[in-house]
Amino acid sequence: IVMEVTRTTSFAQGLYSTEECDAAQLSDKAAKVEFLNKAIAVTSFSLGEPIDVSANKIVAGLEAEKTNIWLQQLHKAATGVPRAKVEEAVARVQSGETVAGSSKEKKKKREDKKEKEEPKE
Repeated sequence: IVMEVTRTTSFAQGLYSTEECDAAQLSDKAAKVEFLNKAIAVTSFSLGEPIDVSANKIVAGLEAEKTNIWLQQLHKAATGVPRAKVEEAVARVQSGETVAGSSKEKKKKREDKKEKEEPKE
């Protein structure tokens, strides 16, 4: 679906390498998850909003409703976002930026949440 959207709308042109564009190269789970993470990130950055979907769960066939919502957001980004903003989003993804925060940020959030949940003496 992602490649067809790119082909028909030119959305996120250049996001994927030649190898990533070949479905036969996406045979293992890690490659599929990486491919989807890029698509999710470029969609999120293009729209300027977070997307509540997990590439791992898409590959596992879970959370179909969230996957469907993301596909609708992909359509919205592909047909309604100015080209310059999409190109900026592609550059961000290619530079390694992800929609998930860094592992340090996630760890701090978990620790903060844990502190709040612990009973005070």
